[in-house]
Amino acid sequence: MQDEGMAADMGGGKSAGAGLTGDESLSGDESLSMSGRNAIDGKEIVRRYLAGESAAVRALQLHFDYLASGVASLINIFAPQKLIIGGGISESGDFYISEIRERAMKLAMKETSEYTVIEAARLGNNAGFLGAAALVF
Repeated sequence: MQDEGMAADMGGGKSAGAGLTGDESLSGDESLSMSGRNAIDGKEIVRRYLAGESAAVRALQLHFDYLASGVASLINIFAPQKLIIGGGISESGDFYISEIRERAMKLAMKETSEYTVIEAARLGNNAGFLGAAALVF
């Protein structure tokens, strides 16, 4: 049986549905709904996470695990010297990048991750816009 999952606006009006099902679902009392709306944004999830709300903590723990798994896969394939994480939610604070870095490095092969640095985009959520503008001008 599948849960309907949870959708969250992670910045820029784009929905990032967690698609949680089975044992990973947030159910019953652990709802992240906001005044009857189905979607809440990343800032609200982070605010609730930092306040220790169990549903938000569970949601971000899953987010960290999934993102770290993807980051570790990229590291294992490409062995980059630097991996930059951007987007609105990456501006949540140092804890965000630290969680992803710690989890990804545990999953990545030592041989491919030895010289990899994971950090937040210095230009924040505007990095893509600025990069596109740099190509045009």
